[in-house]
Amino acid sequence: MSIRVQLSCKHKVIAEGIAAVLRTHADIHLIGVTDEDLGTKILCELERPEVVVVVGVEGEDETVRSHQKVRFRVARHSRPLPGKAPRLA
Repeated sequence: MSIRVQLSCKHKVIAEGIAAVLRTHADIHLIGVTDEDLGTKILCELERPEVVVVVGVEGEDETVRSHQKVRFRVARHSRPLPGKAPRLA
């Protein structure tokens, strides 16, 4: 069973590089890459990823603040892996 991962990054080149690395792992299923806050929230609601990778660049405090809500949504909607208890961040 693969881990469902969503990537959120406002910088296209960085997002493409990270997505390429994630796709090389057989146990990771990249469900989507978003470049805006609203897209990240919508994809979380629709796909309910187990992990959201949020990439911010130094000095982008807004990225961190806007994704604190995403972290809560993922924790609230995540499904535990078989044999593991759910963990809230």
